[in-house]
Amino acid sequence: MKAINLYFIYTLILSSLFIICSFATTTENQHQQQKESIIINSDNGISLASTGDSFTFVSNGGSTILSHNYQETTSKSLIDDESIQSIVIHYNNNYESDVSTDLYPLVSQPIVQVLINYKKGAKQTTMDSYSTIKTLPFNDTVALCTILESVLDLPIQPCSTFNSKFIDNLSHMGLVPSKLKSPFFMGITDFNNDNSNENNNDRSRFIQSTNSLNSQDFILFALGANQSSFLSSRSLYFSNTLKDTAKNNILPLNSKNNADHFIGMSITITKSYIQLNEMASYKSNNNIVLEKNKLSETSSLPVSFILYTVKSDLTELLTYKEGKIINELQPPTKLDNPEVAHLITPTDPRIASTSILFNQRTVVKQGFHRELISNISISTSGSGAQNQCSLLFLEHFDQGIFVDQYEVDEIHRFGGPQVNIYQLIDLEKPSATSTQNYISVETAPFVLDSENITHLTVTLPIHFRYQNPSIDSEFRQSLISPPIVYIRCQADLGGEWKRVANIKSPQTKPIKTNIPVGQLNVQNDISLYTLGVTFIGSLIVIMTIGKISSKSISIHLKNN
Repeated sequence: MKAINLYFIYTLILSSLFIICSFATTTENQHQQQKESIIINSDNGISLASTGDSFTFVSNGGSTILSHNYQETTSKSLIDDESIQSIVIHYNNNYESDVSTDLYPLVSQPIVQVLINYKKGAKQTTMDSYSTIKTLPFNDTVALCTILESVLDLPIQPCSTFNSKFIDNLSHMGLVPSKLKSPFFMGITDFNNDNSNENNNDRSRFIQSTNSLNSQDFILFALGANQSSFLSSRSLYFSNTLKDTAKNNILPLNSKNNADHFIGMSITITKSYIQLNEMASYKSNNNIVLEKNKLSETSSLPVSFILYTVKSDLTELLTYKEGKIINELQPPTKLDNPEVAHLITPTDPRIASTSILFNQRTVVKQGFHRELISNISISTSGSGAQNQCSLLFLEHFDQGIFVDQYEVDEIHRFGGPQVNIYQLIDLEKPSATSTQNYISVETAPFVLDSENITHLTVTLPIHFRYQNPSIDSEFRQSLISPPIVYIRCQADLGGEWKRVANIKSPQTKPIKTNIPVGQLNVQNDISLYTLGVTFIGSLIVIMTIGKISSKSISIHLKNN
């Protein structure tokens, strides 16, 4: 009995030691698997002052942004499909702003895009060479929206019957070549496309919101989110907004230092980790104050504060947890991932010095065959020397609109713009079974100089798809987003395409078009009328045939 008791005690001690060691190892791994940082960046430099209750970041002038980054290694992969490399949810709210970053370039309107990056040549991105783009199988689509719903806590079709304002039905996901560098569309060197699987097998699935959004919509989205979801629990913006809806602070900041503009939010999901970035800009004459008590409420992990400047790429680091500074400022080092806070300056080689004014952008003609007309004025800074240039519009169309490749190729033969369509289009499909798509429209070369304003009119024929019939609506709305504009000039080194950031005029707002819809409430009447007309027409045909036959018989008998 004594031996049994000793054996039991010995086993209990070993088990306890094993549990303690396992817990310590697990805790250590958790800290190794979770990273969080707040990066303050100014193009003219910044400094940090730490007091008893807050951190104060002082800008030396110029543009200042605050970028919050969080990464968590997942114990169980959210992605079961081996062909998927990553899923990106990208919300770019950087419009009507004077700040542009690598993650959130300047746009004409807020854009929400979901991008599914597959392995090169995956079947989910394959098109039938004889026909059209394949929509994703229903099971794959449901699996994707299940992942997105768990991260965003948003109802998404087709998993839900509710139509989200932020993310469209995933059944309409189109294809975009990887070389277009979606969702940022920066640094593109080649817009040409031949749609063959041999030369264009590196593509991603995408869906882009077709609703007209603004900053207030994102606040409403934050208020409606469940705090237990990944986005709500890890976003400092959401935590602060949910706790005090009267404040507009983007992060747990002093109320007198509200963010000038919420720039955007991005979530990247891979098989091994999930990553969040959110960014806000601040006026150059405002100091940024992070209150330690609020930071302790919203963050459960060590937070790295990084000072970063565009010119030097140098950082200083301290770690803060539960009201204590763990590590003092470290010597300046290179930033591991500068794109999460990099400011795009006017001298960036990817940005053109050209300004564009949209005088008119409208859809003309009636019916299902129309034209999209863009009338613009172009001006540039620099020397007065003339330059041969071409302009390119990158257009996004929802599933209700398409461009006929054969039609635009014929127009191009007679001096019209060159149009590249980045997926094969089925001309006969209805809207319900079609996908979104990107196309590029390149103008013929024109002369541009700094002393004169160049005027161009670009005409693109577009077609509306037939809609599913409705019982309560005569029209269904389709949205044409503002284009992303690029320019290429012979005088530029290599003749590379540069993105035009300076786009003016309210004409760049989305164009809303009403597409006629069949009426189910008159179906019975139309069926009755159709049957009646068919019966009468058939009766007339039979009577006519009978009359002609009788006449022929009479003539035949008379001749005999």
